[in-house]
Amino acid sequence: MIRVRLYALPEDNNAAVAALAEVFDVLDDSGDRAPRGPSRLRFRYLTVRIRT
Repeated sequence: MIRVRLYALPEDNNAAVAALAEVFDVLDDSGDRAPRGPSRLRFRYLTVRIRT
C-alpha cells in the first residue's frame, strides 16, 4: 500500500484522484480537508494499492 498526500484546489484534487484511480486501487480517500491557515488549497489523503 502507498499513502499519497495531495495539496491543491478541490477541483485539481478531484482530477488527481480520478487519474490515480486509473492506475491504482483506491483503498481509502479522506476527502478534502482545510489547512489550518486561510487558503483555498485543500489536503487530501489517499491510500492506494498497485493493481496486479
